[in-house]
Amino acid sequence: MKRDMELIRKILITIEESEKTEGEIPLKFDGYSDEQVSYHVKILHDHGLINAIDATTDDGMCWMATGLTWAGHDYIEAIKD
Repeated sequence: MKRDMELIRKILITIEESEKTEGEIPLKFDGYSDEQVSYHVKILHDHGLINAIDATTDDGMCWMATGLTWAGHDYIEAIKD
């Protein structure tokens, strides 16, 4: 799967704007499958920009975002400028 920088931006901004302080942050975007979103949550977690939980099962990949890291906040500030 290709990395989609627009989806990454949407995920990060949605997490930043979320009022939740614990648990999964719902991430649904028109035009993107759950698998695409889950993959991008995983690579954002692997890169250290977000905290996430791996809930993958035999039914498929499932990564759930739980918040931003310090580096994630810094990255969002940089892409907003």
